[in-house]
Amino acid sequence: MRILGRIRLSRLTEESTSAARQRELIEQWSAMHGHEVIGWAEDLDVSGSVDPFDTPSLGPWLTQERAGEWDILCAWKLDRVGRRAIPLNKMFGWIMDNHKILVCVSDNIDLSTWVGRLVANVIAGVAEGELEAIRERTKASRRKLLETGRWPGGPVPYGLAAKPLDGGGWVLQQDPETAPVVRRIVQQIIEGQPVLAVVDQLNSDGVKAPKAARWNTKTVWNLVTSKTLLGHATYEGKTVRDNRGVPVLNAAPLLPQDEWDRLQVAVEKRKITPSRVRKTSPLLGVLLCYKCGSPLHHRVFTKPNSVYRYYLCQGNHTDPVKSEMVESELEAAFLAAVGNKNVLERVFIPAEDHQIELDEARRAVDELATLMGTMTSDSVRSRLTEQIRAIDFRISELEKLPSRSAGWEYKETGETYQNLWENSDTENRRQLLLRSGITYRVMRYPGTQAVKAELYIPDEMLERLNNARQTPVNTKNPPDDV
Repeated sequence: MRILGRIRLSRLTEESTSAARQRELIEQWSAMHGHEVIGWAEDLDVSGSVDPFDTPSLGPWLTQERAGEWDILCAWKLDRVGRRAIPLNKMFGWIMDNHKILVCVSDNIDLSTWVGRLVANVIAGVAEGELEAIRERTKASRRKLLETGRWPGGPVPYGLAAKPLDGGGWVLQQDPETAPVVRRIVQQIIEGQPVLAVVDQLNSDGVKAPKAARWNTKTVWNLVTSKTLLGHATYEGKTVRDNRGVPVLNAAPLLPQDEWDRLQVAVEKRKITPSRVRKTSPLLGVLLCYKCGSPLHHRVFTKPNSVYRYYLCQGNHTDPVKSEMVESELEAAFLAAVGNKNVLERVFIPAEDHQIELDEARRAVDELATLMGTMTSDSVRSRLTEQIRAIDFRISELEKLPSRSAGWEYKETGETYQNLWENSDTENRRQLLLRSGITYRVMRYPGTQAVKAELYIPDEMLERLNNARQTPVNTKNPPDDV
């Protein structure tokens, strides 16, 4: 009879059941019974939890198109075919319906009798139980390694590299090739650059991307929201904590805590005001609707021999405003207000160390409290309670210390706004306004081309400008000029 040999390994390093040994046993059984091996369904590095019909090599043989090519499916053991009872029973039914024979050399399975089918089901159940036990041991081992600050294996986070330890095991360290790329991306996001612009620049510069051949927005989003940037050991996306609730580190942080906080603020802003256009609006984030305060969106309409640009309110609180007019008026108002003044860069001042620890401790309580509501076992709930109690004590001690919260300050650069504006392109002008916190609120009166506009400069910046003995400008409550 025609034999289809089945070989499977969950891992290529699984020496106890090597592919060569499985092949040898199947060939010996076939020769002993006078059969001929006509093909091999060899799935290496494929888990036993995968449905046999979905495996890359065996699956195509279990179809009506190829059912006429073989008579017997022969494997070393049943768990080489699969390790889950329900998918195996489905395959048993297909074999019987198509008048095939299943042979497992060491299990003596015969599906032609009810006793044989019973034995096959028992063996399938045992195999599934072994699979669950393997999963539990793997999870426990992985978590234990993470709790001790070691790397358990798997895909290494971008920006890091695995380094072997002298006593065995692995730890993560910064990768000199990719860590600078991470810091570049983070800085661009914090400065307000659109994610699509960051992606395009990375691809045009030929920067190597993680896994994929090219960078895409999903890759960047996953990177800038991962706690691995802080050096945290993570399990299923969550920070692993010790018995005191302190994050376990398995790598040197790529970012300090204050820069991580600034990054997450920038990320949240993009979630609130996403931009789906590849070319950024000239005044994205700067131009706001006078009535509702939401960002105005840039739209381009093309007609024969003409191109028209407008800014629109998504809520239709104001009629479309011609782009050229608004951009020209904003430039004039901005330069009139601060053109001869020294540029004030908005600089982030981090919190004092104990404030950062306090913020981290409070975040830890929030994470653990969320987990507490999902746990059902007493042992896990008890452990979480101990961690929360330890963090509570640390918070009470930190709260007794004098604190200074993180914030922004304005510092002079020595260059005037007029000079910087004239030497900048459209995108850099937008970034200058964003960094300064300056916005321009606009509305168009219905049925007319008349526009009402207001330039807003933050109080803190105005105060700094005034203290520098320069001409103060009232931009918060200007007259209702048309």
